Amino acid sequence: MNIQRVISLLFKSNTDAIKTVLTRFLVLLVILSVSCFIALAGISYLVWSSYLYLSTIFAPFVAALITGGGLILIGVILALIGLHMTSVAKERKRGTTASDFLNPDEIAGASKFINEYPLESGLTAAMLGFLAGSSPDVRKTLADMLVELKQDSRIN
Repeated sequence: MNIQRVISLLFKSNTDAIKTVLTRFLVLLVILSVSCFIALAGISYLVWSSYLYLSTIFAPFVAALITGGGLILIGVILALIGLHMTSVAKERKRGTTASDFLNPDEIAGASKFINEYPLESGLTAAMLGFLAGSSPDVRKTLADMLVELKQDSRIN
């Protein structure tokens, strides 16, 4: 598997769509980063203000205990909701595996590549997942690229 060849095929097929998607991805990343920072600041002020209010009613250590306990309770509830959502998603998913699409030699080669380059493989999978989910045009381009790559690897 030649990474430079895959990238060149990707950029050869539909350059405008790829540039548009990458620009959207970067804008989305910046907006999400700023919004997460603002949300974190808002939660911090909310927790601090609840502590200050409770410290007027209770002793400061009791107010801190109530505030911390409330945050832990909210965190546990969110974690349980996340676990429930992922378990429901696992139940819905039927047993589709990589062996349904690839032969064992290709799976072994991909596994070896992933073990050698875990960071690059993870980033590539995340980027391709984002690209595939962003636009039908990009999905078609990626599918065409994979078909061409598969046919090319059979010839060699």
